[in-house]
Parts: sequence; structure tokens; C-alpha cells
Amino acid sequence: MAGKRWTIEEERVLQRDYVYASPDSLLLLIPGRTWDSIKIHALSLNLKKTNQHRKQSDLSILLDNTPQSYYWMGFLLADGHFSETRVSLGLSKKDYHHVKAFANFIKAKQIRKSPTAAAMDVEIVPKIRAKFGITNRKTYEPSKIDCHDDNLFISLVIGIIDGDGNISHQTRREDCFIRIKCHKTWLDNLQKISNRLAKILSLKPNIAEINKQGYANIYFSNSIIVKFIKKKVIELNLPVLKRKWNKIDENWVGKAELGKIRVVQVKKLLVQNYKQTIIAKMLGISNSAVSMIVKRNNL
Repeated sequence: MAGKRWTIEEERVLQRDYVYASPDSLLLLIPGRTWDSIKIHALSLNLKKTNQHRKQSDLSILLDNTPQSYYWMGFLLADGHFSETRVSLGLSKKDYHHVKAFANFIKAKQIRKSPTAAAMDVEIVPKIRAKFGITNRKTYEPSKIDCHDDNLFISLVIGIIDGDGNISHQTRREDCFIRIKCHKTWLDNLQKISNRLAKILSLKPNIAEINKQGYANIYFSNSIIVKFIKKKVIELNLPVLKRKWNKIDENWVGKAELGKIRVVQVKKLLVQNYKQTIIAKMLGISNSAVSMIVKRNNL
């Protein structure tokens, strides 16, 4: 086999994985070749291994059912790259430290002086791809985002927001909105996200749409949803992009949320047999406001 001509596919494997892959991995990826023949042919293609690219990593952690693993998977579904055997993440220089956090999570070395991290595992990467339905065309063929556990699902969504979303203050207001914009093929997944959040919070779901530019778009402006997601970032200790999430004040109370709080308060006081006039004084609102709450909510 040593003298057999190298195929185009074998050379593609070398070009893609030689610098990063271990000798054992390459022998599995190119069956029938010896390690000596692989090294010689790689040299003829000007491919060289350096200490900078010899990576020890643990991609199996991305298969764990933990909020941190699901956060990183959400981020990778948005901004990462998957080959058959390799996972990589490259961002702009301003997010260098986020790439470093990912590299630390998978126990890989970040490429020196570059906001890029990558790792390879011929056994684990196919399992990751199968679990999340990741194809070679993940932008055009949406991945699986279904998950029975609410915290894991929300962690995945937060990762997607960090990758494909933006958080900004609403015009001349203290509260923020969250928007996710991605390829139009992700429209159903965005609607699933909205439906699941609405179910968790007992709210009416937002509708995902295709915008004028042809992208799938979902927009969350309800402070109840926005603050809930921010509180989950804190509760689950997720390694998010602080430049985005620091904009949200999770303690700010908007009109919609205050209205729900008032309903609960009035209902509780009515059960305790307080008169509406007394309830108004206790809550610091007008008698007519209490009457409207009672009428609208059939209390």
C-alpha cells in the first residue's frame, strides 16, 4: 500500500486534519496507510506539525447534560464549525477571552495570538453531531434543539443568543430587548424557542418571521422574558459574553411585570377578606385600579 497513489479524498483529510490530529487519529482516518507514509506525503504537501498545534483536549464534555455544556453547544451551533472529526471556534479579536474560555472548557490550547480554538476526536465528534443533528451544512440544515430539561434548553438558547443574537436597550427606555437573527431555514427552531419560553412563563408566544433581508428573526421585548433569561444566566453560572448581558438590569420592573405582580397581590389580599378600598391603600394604587384588576381577572 505504501507505493499506491494518494487519492484526492486522502489528501483532503491530510489538508484538513494533519496539523491538529494525533498519529492514532490519522491512522483511523486514512486506513491502510502507515504513519511513515502519512508523514512523508504530508511533507510533500508542505504540512507540518508544530508544538502550537499539538492539542490535548476533552471534547466529551460537550456531551454532558450540564448547563455549561449546553451553553457552549448553543454557541457552537451559531458560531462554531464542525467537520466529521473536528470542532473549531473562531471569533473577532474583541471576543478573544471568550474563545479562551471555550478552549479552557474543552481543555484545549488556544491558537497563540489568535481568537481561534480547535480540537479533534474521531470518536467523540460524530457522537456530538448525532446528538444535536449537526450536518456539514448546519447553516442550511437546522440542528436539533429539543431538550426535555428546561434549564438545559434555556442554556442552549442563551448560547445561541450569544452567537446569533443581540441585546440592546429599547429606544429611550431602561429595559432591553433580545433578538435572534439567523438563516431562514432556522425559522421553525426560532419558533420552538419562543413557544418553549412562553410555556415556561405562561405567556403568549412571540412569532418568528422572515425579515425583509430574508433572515429568520425572533424578537423578545417583554421584560418578563428578558429578565427571566438574564436571571438564568446568573443562576446557572453560564460563561456568557458580558458585553451583551451586562446591559440587562434583572432587577428592573416594567409595566407588564408590575401588572402581573399586582394581580397576585390583589388576589392574595382578597382571599384574606380585605376590602378593595383597604387593598388600594395597602398597595398604594387607586380604588378604580383595584376594581379593574378584579374585573379583568375575574377575582
